[in-house]
Amino acid sequence: MAYRSYGYRSLAVVAAVWFAMVPGAQAACLDHTNECLLAEALGAAEEIGDSFDRDEVFFEGVETYLAFGRISEARETSLKIANPITYAEAERTIAEGLASMGDFDGARATAFEILDSRNESARIRAFEAIAVEEARAGIIESAFETVIAIDNPYRRSQAQAAIAEAIALTGDLDAAIRAATRIATDYWFNDGQPQFKIASGVVSRASEFDDYWFYHALVRIAAIQSQNGNDVGAIQTARAIPDLVARSIGLTEIARTQAARGDIEAAMATARLVEAAYGDLDALLAVVGAIARMGDLERATELAREIYGSYGADGGFVYVAASRAAEGDMEGALTEIAELTNLESKALAAQEVAAKFAQQGDLAGAVALIQQIPEIGVRDETLRHLAVELVGLGRKDEALTLANETGSSILANELIYSVLEAMAEQGDAGDAIYLARHLPDAMARGIALAIIARVLS
Repeated sequence: MAYRSYGYRSLAVVAAVWFAMVPGAQAACLDHTNECLLAEALGAAEEIGDSFDRDEVFFEGVETYLAFGRISEARETSLKIANPITYAEAERTIAEGLASMGDFDGARATAFEILDSRNESARIRAFEAIAVEEARAGIIESAFETVIAIDNPYRRSQAQAAIAEAIALTGDLDAAIRAATRIATDYWFNDGQPQFKIASGVVSRASEFDDYWFYHALVRIAAIQSQNGNDVGAIQTARAIPDLVARSIGLTEIARTQAARGDIEAAMATARLVEAAYGDLDALLAVVGAIARMGDLERATELAREIYGSYGADGGFVYVAASRAAEGDMEGALTEIAELTNLESKALAAQEVAAKFAQQGDLAGAVALIQQIPEIGVRDETLRHLAVELVGLGRKDEALTLANETGSSILANELIYSVLEAMAEQGDAGDAIYLARHLPDAMARGIALAIIARVLS
């Protein structure tokens, strides 16, 4: 699940999470049905004085009603949202839900009602999601007509690329390439003007946007071909891309796929086809990773050193560190990390190795590594993955402790939601519900119960 940034109040200590009784809490559902849990969650919203916090619970309710297939209840709940941006996001979610159910007319009608003019607006995201669902359903012409409603030329071309990728994922590669080609052609001014034509009468065109997303679509199609085992077709598609940089990226994606399946020789051969200067770096790093995962650390280290000597990039040692940790050589893994000079490489290595520390029972060591990650978003997401990993290892107490001891109250909430969701998914719904009900903050309680209800739907 991709979490929004919920709230700003810190959770109580783990002991309070487990044992505190919450005065005034909603009457509990004795049968633990998902609909009763959702009603309990929305009831918690009535205890919240802050409208922004209350809106977050209502938004979660919208998503959960959609998971139940209850469109009318989702709409009714969305109307309780006061913040216009949150309300726009709720409408987007409803539009995407309708599209996933095959109600494309209803989805488009909902998307047109969204009042949101940001470049990454809920309205634009809704139209793109609807078009992708239409493409998956084989309604390709309708998908292209749908994205005409996107008046930002960059985002419109991006949505067209998403259509081509969605078609490729259905297995119809010829249709996907035809769809990608349409991005670079002026199909907007044909004789049959679709009903979703932009009302201004002026359709902005920007060839640089079209070219960029045309190339991007071909890169994704080549990658999908390779993932489906058609390396010959994938290489043909990649080498046909007119742009040098995009062509190199396409070949790199193919090499990564080949390396991931253990075909080292094919990956190296594909990397040699890359024409851009230093463009084969990512492909070679993927090969190092594949060799390291196979357990041949000597060969992986040798290639990582060659890459460092030729490109000045130490990313290959990230995989060496991860493989040492996987073999139980934690000291060796830490030594590799200590020698990394690139901040991005250090962050990647910390992500790779931290889970191994946790698996061996060293939670403090795992957290210490994660705290070295400089980028806040990456650090927080790594902590969230670690919390879920702990639940999977049967160590939910430690996962709850991790949530409690984090320095950020927003992150603490996101961690507890992830932990409770993982518990419910792994059959421990009873304890997850108990913990959710006894969260001292009404917003956190409502969101957690709604998430659990969605898991149980």
